[in-house]
Amino acid sequence: MPELRTNPQLHDLAVRAERLASQTSNGRVLDTALKNLRDKGKAVLGDLKSSTDLATLAADYQDTPEHREELARRAREVLEKTVNHMSRRVIIGVGCYLAVLSVAALAITPWAWSLATSGVTSRTAGRARFLSLSFTPTAEFNLIIIVMLMSVLGSLAVMIITFANRAGHETLEHGFLWWYLTRPFAATAIGVLFYMAIIAGFFNKASATGRSALVLAAAIGGLAGLFTDAVLQKMRAALLGLSSFDQPAPTAKPNASKPANGS
Repeated sequence: MPELRTNPQLHDLAVRAERLASQTSNGRVLDTALKNLRDKGKAVLGDLKSSTDLATLAADYQDTPEHREELARRAREVLEKTVNHMSRRVIIGVGCYLAVLSVAALAITPWAWSLATSGVTSRTAGRARFLSLSFTPTAEFNLIIIVMLMSVLGSLAVMIITFANRAGHETLEHGFLWWYLTRPFAATAIGVLFYMAIIAGFFNKASATGRSALVLAAAIGGLAGLFTDAVLQKMRAALLGLSSFDQPAPTAKPNASKPANGS
């Protein structure tokens, strides 16, 4: 069954199973973790339309030493067949990339926050310099910069925690290389769009000013960076809730002619 070994749903189940098998809390695992594993096993069985040893075991898993050992063995078998681990050189490169990006974002944040504070609290826009560029930022420009920086910082926090955890467990996968490279930029774009949507829907130009606007921009950007996928799903749900994009086009019903009386 080579096609099953590369199935992402089966691979995700294997990762969950391996994590649960190594999790101990007074010899037992949490009921929520057990329920999530069983639900995932049943979902994989339903999606694959075929039985696999790991999915079958997960769907009916009982937290006993025998089941735990068997679950760990089945999960390792799947992961060994499907995971292409990052090489040491790639791991070092990703780690350096995250470190440099984090240092750059943290170094710019105090300057950007000071500039934004003076920009939103004073009525006259002052000159600012960044590297060799000199410009006059507006209040809206300052708020967008704060949103972008907070989105990057939130995204980097999640990425660094994920990277350190996976590096410690030696489960870094080569297929996620582009996820690490592009995640901060995707989070920044979603953060700006999320901020625009909130400002347009709940605030007017008069209320979205002052120091409260700066705090709001930082909070929105940080949340968008920390929970990028959840924010994207919420935005999609809100858009579909306000429109009929997800509804099929109505079909015209043929006009049935009524039979004449006495026919």
